[in-house]
Amino acid sequence: MKHRDCPDSTTDRNREQAPCRDRRQQKTRAAIIEAFTALLARKNFARITVQDIIDRANVGRTTFYAHFATRDDLLKEVCQEMFSHVFSLQPEREETHDFSRKTSSPRSMITHILYHLAENRNNIAILTGNGDLICGFFQQFFRELASRKLVQAQAWQELGIPEDFLISHISTSFTGMVQWWISNRLACSPEELAGYFMAVNPVLGRGAGDETGEEAGARTHDHARPEKA
Repeated sequence: MKHRDCPDSTTDRNREQAPCRDRRQQKTRAAIIEAFTALLARKNFARITVQDIIDRANVGRTTFYAHFATRDDLLKEVCQEMFSHVFSLQPEREETHDFSRKTSSPRSMITHILYHLAENRNNIAILTGNGDLICGFFQQFFRELASRKLVQAQAWQELGIPEDFLISHISTSFTGMVQWWISNRLACSPEELAGYFMAVNPVLGRGAGDETGEEAGARTHDHARPEKA
């Protein structure tokens, strides 16, 4: 007679094995993403093959396709991970800067994004080496931030500007500015660049209570600007 506490049925064994299987799948998925991200920092997306990815991740082709149907699906997930923190709607205190208490200012949010880009060399390398492809995802994330944060509770409506036009304009402007910044090896600090952006997009400051005459974000370390790429 079998003891009732012994997990010797198929159902019991499957239940016990499921958490281990899930952890293995998560670890494999993370390895694929990490391998692909490293490759993107060195090569253009068009030149990266599935074989390159599985060789670097040390997984089989069948395993790769069990997680991602296409390279494009993998690219979307990498961009999601890469930009979700950069464009966080709730900035937190970081080692080099603290915008956690300055979330209502467009200038502060812009500066916060620029700090994250400057401090993550992989982000810079991926944006530089993949041109319009990654920049399209980058602009998409910024558009979401703009629609949810930057153009809310502003006084620009009195100018009669359609909201979708404004979001499109500032998103294109921001993406172009970041490309200029990268091509010039981060020649100015995030605070300076955010100032330029606000100067050429003054509508964002209308009724926003934006900072004037002071830095947009409090830095926790005294350094003038991020190290150039």
